[in-house]
Amino acid sequence: MLRAVARHNINLDREERRRILACLLFPPEDGEAALRRFEDAFAAYHGRRFAIGAPSGRLALYAILNALKLPPGAEVAVPAYSFHTLPAVVRQCGLRPVFVPCDTETYAPDPERLPAFLSERTAAVIVEHPFGQAAPADDIERLARKIGAHLIEDPSQSIGADLHGRKAGAFGRAACVSMVHGKNLTAFGGGAVLTDDEDLYAELLRLRLAGPRMPRETVKKALLGGLANWAATSPAGYRLGPFWPFYLWSALDREALDARFEEAPRDVDPSGFGPLSGCQALLAALQLDRLDERNRRRRQNAERIREDLSDTGLRFQREIPGSTGTWNALAVRVQNPPAFQRALMLRGVDTRADYMTVFAFHEEWEKAGRVVYLPSHPGMTDADVRHVIRSVRRVLERGIGV
Repeated sequence: MLRAVARHNINLDREERRRILACLLFPPEDGEAALRRFEDAFAAYHGRRFAIGAPSGRLALYAILNALKLPPGAEVAVPAYSFHTLPAVVRQCGLRPVFVPCDTETYAPDPERLPAFLSERTAAVIVEHPFGQAAPADDIERLARKIGAHLIEDPSQSIGADLHGRKAGAFGRAACVSMVHGKNLTAFGGGAVLTDDEDLYAELLRLRLAGPRMPRETVKKALLGGLANWAATSPAGYRLGPFWPFYLWSALDREALDARFEEAPRDVDPSGFGPLSGCQALLAALQLDRLDERNRRRRQNAERIREDLSDTGLRFQREIPGSTGTWNALAVRVQNPPAFQRALMLRGVDTRADYMTVFAFHEEWEKAGRVVYLPSHPGMTDADVRHVIRSVRRVLERGIGV
């Protein structure tokens, strides 16, 4: 029987599922109290003074940029390799994104090349922590301070990672966080802001008080969608549900299958910056309690795959010195992702094509190869990890995709 390994899973234990069902049937009467408990715990986890729950990560970034009251048309340094949300939100705020180079091996902004792209017009620098490890935010923070620019972090892919003992999200003026499906910490949507700045916190609270509460039907839809996603990516659910259609679709047209999961760019609704729902705050708090253990399993799976395939020449994302990663995605570079992914799927191992965008420096990124994510999620068993290692090795031996 072919072993099926999903590209990711939704981390929900029995208690978390029970609490979601309870929320669906009996929404908490005091959602504000649940939200405050999550915010206090989330801030403390990151060593920050304040956290603010929000409806989404992109709204969190939008609110930060507006609360900082940056001059219209000011420049904001954005990683040239990033999720498309970052420059889109910068533009929607009336600011100008300036794309800065990223290291082709770590995928993080390159602090050695960054100064050439900063000037007196630079009002803020955004750092995205890529694929589960912390970017060199300390070096970038020092560069931003030299020119009086704000450092804003996006640690959404790397919640729980740290750099020299400081959590991703604990550097700079503020951090925006997304908690959508597939993140280390998920609330099936929603987001948060982290900051130590009392004035910024007060302004963000003012903006949030002016925003709407999430409609009950929207929250219900998010929770039901999350449960469906959990069921579809659980070991039994994946084999009985998506695996075989994905298997056939991948064999016929892998690029079309990957395109099915692409997220189309869209503007944020500026009036939508309100509170995270009480139900999602309850789930996020439960996830936070389990985060370090789940990240430990992610790291253990990823390190085993990296070590056992170290003799193959496969180009894994290089670790940043001083960073303890969580490997939200185990990124590798190959020349022909569809062929590589198709060959792995025929052996039962699903992968994900790169969902990030290269906005500048295209030639050096093309030369380095394109990115694919191998599974390393905490839902994998030891047998799953061994199967991934064997399958990748067989595909590489045949020279497919590389």
